[in-house]
Amino acid sequence: MAGSLGARDQLLTRVIGFLIVLCLALTVAAFLGARWLADRAVRPVHEVIDQAEDMGAGSLDRRIHAYADTQEYRRLVDVLNTMLGRLQQAFEAQRRFTADASHELRSPLTVMRGELELALRRERSTNEYREVLASTLEEVNRLSRISADLLVLARSDSGALRARPEETDAAAVTARVLDRLEVRAGEKEVELALDSSTQVWAMVDPSLLGQVVWNLVDNAIRYSPPGGTVAVEVRDDGGDLELTVSDGGPGFTGDPERAFDRFSRADEARTHTGEGAESTGLGLAIVKAVAEAHAGTVRADNRGEGGARVIVRIPGGSSRGGAAPATGRRGLRPVKFSSS
Repeated sequence: MAGSLGARDQLLTRVIGFLIVLCLALTVAAFLGARWLADRAVRPVHEVIDQAEDMGAGSLDRRIHAYADTQEYRRLVDVLNTMLGRLQQAFEAQRRFTADASHELRSPLTVMRGELELALRRERSTNEYREVLASTLEEVNRLSRISADLLVLARSDSGALRARPEETDAAAVTARVLDRLEVRAGEKEVELALDSSTQVWAMVDPSLLGQVVWNLVDNAIRYSPPGGTVAVEVRDDGGDLELTVSDGGPGFTGDPERAFDRFSRADEARTHTGEGAESTGLGLAIVKAVAEAHAGTVRADNRGEGGARVIVRIPGGSSRGGAAPATGRRGLRPVKFSSS
């Protein structure tokens, strides 16, 4: 039997053509569908990025709200908004610090300029020139203190303020600092009392520890009334070094923890006259920075009997353990410095 295969070949050709067209159509449909799905999936990310790019230094109070309620992107938006909140706090703190620093630096410069201009208006006596130079020197010393304190805080902010711990007798370091402050305390008729009958060994940076003691005691002397007492206690508390400085002054107004803010002062009414005018408002901020450099803590409160108290706690003890017997040397036994 014989038959024509033309109809079969024609059918196969049609089937093959249909399959080719179907494959092409499916390929195009898959490509378009995948692109649509990809665009839809990436669009929220682009909108979040666009909102983030629109934010600048003057609009840090804004937050990202695109797809904030979408389950898939809620965590991403929350993380970004939390980061923006931290950036806003840091930026505001830096702006306040810059404004306060500018004000503190401008004040002594203005005073010096006014006194020098006044002195140059006419011929003056030798004593008058000496008074102007002495006043100018005081302002220069104040500028030097502010600059040194700002440098310490700048190092702390940049992470360059690193403690170099070594086995140190904290009681002896404290006693030496009190010796240097004895004259200043005598001028204000303030008594310095060191409560440490033993050696207190700790792994700390002796120079930074001395700076902490100096700032705390100097601040306590500044706000202590004549005839008052500044009590300093150094002890080993469970292997940690604890330094406590107390005074009989007016104490902290408001939240005591705000005393560690930069350019903050315990009593604003005393910042313009008398001893308060010598304060740079950075001493307690430096104390906090040094404590944190030692992985320690610092806290402030008001004493029940009146006055302020600051407690610095630095973890980590010495290989010698706690206290060793006193050697009888100055500074390693109970010491009281009086104004007489």
